[in-house]
This record gives sequence, structure tokens and C-alpha cells, in this order.
Amino acid sequence: MKKILILILLFSVSVFAATITVSKSEYKPAENITITLAQMPGNAGDWVGIYPKGAANAWENVLSWKHDGLVVDGTYVLDGVAAGEYEARVFLNNSYTLLAKKEFKVVEPVNSVGITTSETTYNSNLPISVTVTNMPGNSGDWIGIFPKDKPSVWANVLSWKHDGHVVSGTYQLDGVAAGVYEARVFLNNSYTLLAKTEFTVEDVGHNTNVTTSKAEFDVGEPITITLTGMPGNSGDWVGIFEKGSANVWENTIAWKFDGHVIDGTYNLDSVPVGEYEVRVFLNNSWTILASSEFKVIVQPLATTIVTDKASYQNGEEITVTIGGMLGNQRDWVGIFPVGAESTFENAYDWEWTEAINAGDITFHGLPAGSYEARAFFNDGFDAKATYPFTVTYVNKPATIFEDAENSISNKWIKVLGNYEPRHATPGFNSTGTLVLIPQWVNNNTENASEFHMPMDYSIQKILEMDMGGLPNYKVPTVSKIGYMPHYSVGVYVKTQKGNRVMMWDSWFNHINASAHIADYGNGNIWLNYPSPVEHVRGWYKPIEYWAHFRVDVEAELKKLEPDNKLIHIEKFYATGGFLDNLKLSSE
Repeated sequence: MKKILILILLFSVSVFAATITVSKSEYKPAENITITLAQMPGNAGDWVGIYPKGAANAWENVLSWKHDGLVVDGTYVLDGVAAGEYEARVFLNNSYTLLAKKEFKVVEPVNSVGITTSETTYNSNLPISVTVTNMPGNSGDWIGIFPKDKPSVWANVLSWKHDGHVVSGTYQLDGVAAGVYEARVFLNNSYTLLAKTEFTVEDVGHNTNVTTSKAEFDVGEPITITLTGMPGNSGDWVGIFEKGSANVWENTIAWKFDGHVIDGTYNLDSVPVGEYEVRVFLNNSWTILASSEFKVIVQPLATTIVTDKASYQNGEEITVTIGGMLGNQRDWVGIFPVGAESTFENAYDWEWTEAINAGDITFHGLPAGSYEARAFFNDGFDAKATYPFTVTYVNKPATIFEDAENSISNKWIKVLGNYEPRHATPGFNSTGTLVLIPQWVNNNTENASEFHMPMDYSIQKILEMDMGGLPNYKVPTVSKIGYMPHYSVGVYVKTQKGNRVMMWDSWFNHINASAHIADYGNGNIWLNYPSPVEHVRGWYKPIEYWAHFRVDVEAELKKLEPDNKLIHIEKFYATGGFLDNLKLSSE
């Protein structure tokens, strides 16, 4: 649809020497028109349009145009037009004052397109191999199969290829029922026939067969089927139905219907206890090609679960060994306080088994308490095996991840930014300080730096560090010596409700913002808090000022999610800062 162009008519005589040329004198219908402009005035309202030859300079006669404030000297591509004689015209600054024009033609190409089928006679519902030659190369060119003598309208198209890539070559189209047909090739999103060829389809039976890997499956077990003698149509499909039920979609319990149901072996989703039929259907229909019966039964497995030790210290890794599992992706193992009901919410920690029948699963450590490891099938909550163990409390010293005494840790990871973590000396009450360089971009609205330090899935919950200023240190992104811009610190954690990022920033203090949750979708949830200390040096605090940052991570978590529980701390996060003595402690 044309947009109304409000033109300010200029009744002056043009003194410009603008020129317009087209890349060739003749184009094909719908082929893009390439024009080149030179010696343009350079006004924001200068524009160019395609008109029928001899048509008046009125907007209703414009067939294709460029009018976007950027029509200057250069080459531009305009949309193609139908066959006929035309002029490309360039106009002055939002007017119909003509600066230059150039004639060209659009002519129908000589039709040399060819189309053939690989056979003159096909078996019913088998794919049709069609070869086309000398194609024009338009993105809208297409092929369709029609009943012979039926007009070329969409209602008569039985099978087609129309995907923007119909060029010279050979294509497989879905098969059709018995009858006499034509394969027809058309021009660029139209019913303009370029070529056609006739072929016949005969009604023959199929030798399709379907078998299941066994006559009886255990409840929760995937259903393994094997297909042979498939026709090869993109719409062929297979479904599982209760024995004796009608062939309607609402009775389909599990299926494979993805354009690739050919000879081969496939796993279909598990189904409840009962008697079933797996049925194979022809090309988007309810025509049955083959079927096979099977049952799903309750077959108790000798499921086992055991931990590698009967007792652990708090924070010590726990290895759970399982056996006799179903082998489903959604089988799982959970760690529960003794006596807790088997729900995801009550699990202190849990992991999917990832379809193994037997093997080891490692948990990163627990606080002191009495626990049970429990094994479950396929998203269920009926524990198939349990094993008790205890975790005893040992007062462990704080874990120091960075003291920057003589150098900085080699475990720092630069995630974003142009500057690696640096070591500065002297530091605060030590022989060194960690320097992380913030980089503020987009008019100081976004910090482009980010650094991580692994914290080894620690269950220690007190995050501490010294934050300070180095009066003689020049941050490369700031003009003044000793200044440290805004930055944030935080931790990536695993909680009972999933993964979280917890972040503290004194910017929230400056704007009187309270703690809040930001959910960015797909499980990317950030818990944001005002900082207990000032981060910025030089603007909000003196450049030599140091402060001790200390937060109880679990207590902070419960401020925003009172019903959640911290499981462990995965890694530390920062976007900058003069930092020292980064550690986790229990008390």
C-alpha cells in the first residue's frame, strides 16, 4: 500500500545538474531496478521514483521509490515492476520539480523453462521426482502438482515446492493417489505457467511393516519401534493408540510426525500401563499402512541407591551410586532431610540422571544434618530406593579466594571488557590489591566489564571482602588519579528454587532503591540489593577510603524469597573495584 507523501511544491527553476542512469536498458518482470545518481543537491527531501513512461508526476503514478532522507550521490536498488515502458525520475526536495530522468523497459523473458518427472508412471503415494531447467531465479518461482485438466488455482494444488529456492535442479514432492496429473512450474508468486509435464499414478499396495522391540514394556520405559517399507512422504507418521480406539487425534497418546518418518528405528514417549497399538499412517492422513500391538506393565525393578560414605563433614562432596533405574531422561535423585515429604520443594538438592540405568551422581556438599538420598522414576515422587547418611558440623576456617599479597589468583575469569584483572601494590593492610577495571559505555548507562572467580560450590554463606581506594592508582577509564567509578559485586548461587544471581551495588543506595527481583526469563533471575558499604571512590568517598563488605548470603536471599533456601555458592561476580581479602566464611 502506498503511503501518502505530503509534498511541498517548489515553483522555482532547477539549477542543478543531477543525472540518473539505470544499470541496463531492459529488465525482467519483478527484477530489481538498479539506478545510479550523480551531482545530487543533497537535500533531505530529494527523492527518486519509477513511473510508467509518459505518466504525470503525481504520487498515484509512482510504482517504486526511495524517499528516506538519504537520496544522495550513489547507487540504489528499487523494487521491480511488471512488463512495460518506464522512466526513473529524480525530484528536488519534497517536490515534483524534476531534476533528471531515464527511460528503460521491462520485458517478458523468452520462456525456455523445462520440466520433467523421473518416471511417467508412479506408484500411489510415493514421492514424485521433478526436474526443472532454465529457471528464471526469482525467489517466488514455484512448482505444483495438479490433477490433469484442472485449472491452476491453489485449491487444486495437491503437492508443491514454494520456499524461495526453486531454481534449476531436481526436487522430491509428496506423492498423490491414483490418477493422471501434471507437474507445473510457475513464475514468481503467480499462476503464470512456465512449463508443465504429464504423468500417471497407479494404485498399488504398500509393504510397510511396524514392529516393537518387545511385546511388553515396563511402565515409564520408552517405546522402541522399527519401520520398514515406508513410502517416504514428508507427511507419513506414526502414533500410539489404546487398543481398539478410533483413529482421531485426541486418541493419539504418543507420536512421531516431523517430516522424517522413514525406514528406521525410533523411540516414542512412554505411555501408562495398558494395551496399545502402534499405527503407521500415510502422508497426513488416517490411512493405515501397518500396525502392531504391545502392552505396558508394571515390572518392579531392583532399584538401588547408596552413598560412598555413611557420614560426611559439612561441605564435603557426596557421591551417590544408583542402579536399576528406568533410563528415562527425567529419572532423578534427590537429597532430603530425614522425614521430609518427597517433593521438589523439600529436596535440599537434586539432579536428573540423564537417562542412565546405573552410575554415580556427585552433590557438592551439605550443611550438618540427617539426610536420605532417594531415587525416583520419570518425574515421579514415589521413591524407588532410599539411603540414609549424616553430615556433621566442623568449624572450618574461612576460605580465602583472593588476598592479592604478592600477586593475584590465576583463577580470575574475564567475561567482558578490555582489561584483564590487575595487581596493584601496596594495598590495604597488605602488600597488594586486586584491581578490576570498570568500563562505562552508552552514555554511562552500562558497565561493559565483568569478572568471575570460581567459589567451588561452597556452602559457606558469609561473603566478605575489603573495598577501598588507591590514591596513587589511575584507572585507565577515568581521567583522575585514585578515582574508582560505580561497580557491582555479587555471587552466582544454586537455591532450592533454581539458580540465582545475587548482586550488591551502592548505586541503589544513591537512588534510595530497595532490594528487588529482576526476572529476565528462561530461569535468568537476579536478586538486586543496596550495598552495605559505599563502592565509589573519589565522588562519594575519599580516594584513600577503605571499608569492609560483609553479607550473609542466605539471609539476603530470604529477604526477597522467604520460602527459598541456599544450597551452595558457585562463583563470585564483579564489574570492577579495588578489592582485597575476598573470602567466604561460615560464621
